[in-house]
Amino acid sequence: MARFSQFVFTLLSLSIQTVFGCPSGWLSHNDKCYFLSSFKASWPAAESYCRTFHAKLAEPMDRSSINFLSGEVKGSPPLTGTDYFLGGGDLFVEGEWIWMSTQALISATNWAPGEPNDGGHHEDCLVIYPSAGLWNDATCSDQKGFICEMEAEMAGSLIG
Repeated sequence: MARFSQFVFTLLSLSIQTVFGCPSGWLSHNDKCYFLSSFKASWPAAESYCRTFHAKLAEPMDRSSINFLSGEVKGSPPLTGTDYFLGGGDLFVEGEWIWMSTQALISATNWAPGEPNDGGHHEDCLVIYPSAGLWNDATCSDQKGFICEMEAEMAGSLIG
């Protein structure tokens, strides 16, 4: 009976790890999984790439998530010398920054001093600087790194 109980406990543990874990190569923070790209893409191409994994461009909505991603890009990101696209933009109304997946206004921010500035009147997508972990607005067609985000429970379908 003890051996059966141990077997059931092991199966249950494996199931919980699968359901609440992150796929290999993804970073775990709270109830989210994050992927920092090792190649560059435009904002639309990056969003499309994330969707292939049932994810979206990262939308850090609270101070904890903002600090986590800032630390990751300041640490040793897969790409050096490039910004990383996040899931925000002001594509619809200039100066009104929203999370593109929900259209919700961005309330918690981490803008670099003097940003967003809409330089050249074409900067409508949100990026994070790896040097300081701060945010900037950038041209959506630029080739940059990007960060995908998924709910941790979605990760279970990708493991195994």
